[in-house]
Amino acid sequence: MTRTLKSLLILLMVFAYYSCSSSTDSVPETPEDPNRNGDRIDPPGPNPGPGESVSATVITFAGTGDLGFQNGPADQAQFNFPRNLLLDDEGNLYISDDLNAVIRIISSGDEVRTFAGTGERGHRDGPKDQAMFFSPNGMAIHQNGDIFLADRNNHRIRRISIEGEVTTYAGNGARFSIDGPAASASFELPDGLVIDSEGNVIIADMDGNRIRKITPDQQVTTIAGSGEFGFAEGNGTEASFRWPTSIAIDGDGNIFISDTRNHMIRKLTPNGDVTVVAGNGERGYADGEASQAQFHDPHGLAIANDGTIYVAESQGNRIRKISTSGMVSTVAGTGEKGFKDGPADEAMFDSPVGLVINENGNLLVADLLNNRIRKIIFE
Repeated sequence: MTRTLKSLLILLMVFAYYSCSSSTDSVPETPEDPNRNGDRIDPPGPNPGPGESVSATVITFAGTGDLGFQNGPADQAQFNFPRNLLLDDEGNLYISDDLNAVIRIISSGDEVRTFAGTGERGHRDGPKDQAMFFSPNGMAIHQNGDIFLADRNNHRIRRISIEGEVTTYAGNGARFSIDGPAASASFELPDGLVIDSEGNVIIADMDGNRIRKITPDQQVTTIAGSGEFGFAEGNGTEASFRWPTSIAIDGDGNIFISDTRNHMIRKLTPNGDVTVVAGNGERGYADGEASQAQFHDPHGLAIANDGTIYVAESQGNRIRKISTSGMVSTVAGTGEKGFKDGPADEAMFDSPVGLVINENGNLLVADLLNNRIRKIIFE
């Protein structure tokens, strides 16, 4: 009996040791979210590529880091998965606060307020303080001042007029990728959104693996993507994507696409050609020539005045940049998930997804799982 008890005690001690040593922290997940699905890989050591050097500092612009819904001074505000960012001409910063189902705004004085939404998930049009969203995501401002946004899990495109009225601009709420009149068209988890110089609303229809367009007369068409979950270059619907998420547009009308699960940045030209801008298609981390660079779930995109493309690498936990000379380098982040301000090469993020460039050329970052808005100040 004594020997049996001793054996049991030893087994219990061994079990307890391995249970403690293998425990991991858990985080809430958003269903069908490219930032939460897919395996993480261990971050590599020092930068394995010869990318251009960057000198910058990372600070926290807003958010305590606690998951919640609190307005007030930026350093006391709380968010619940801040996902996308938008700046208007007056310097107001809009934040799509996903799991709070609202749009927040930070204006002069660094006060965080609720711009639209009740905080309750659903679908309801009307005055912006009574409207309901499910998962607000990509945003863009029309030249008339209206804000368009992709209400992802409602599978709709919404519009917030300059007068403060929320309407459904396109999508019937069904989860399909069907073209046609906006009221009867459908989307599959629309994510990123931009507006071109002609007033067309361009959407990355993530789960539909297509790039869609809504014309000013509210007709929905597919301008790129076969709908197949895969990789192919070509013109228009000959191309294939694997979860196109964020998109950005340059002054020439080229649309840049984070092809998240292909781990690439793609380009859609005005004549419909789809090509690869950066990334060799392998999930990983490598700076250097764009064709050989590696990303891990690229997401947010922002284009600087000089043509530099900034990329928020959601699972690589870094901010990268693609120069006009075709070199990829790391702007900020060690690659380890966590939270740390300071010199850019020592800073830490946890699923950075949204990016915007302010009037000074600095970057604002929606740091999703840190529930903070970070700022990268270039020196």
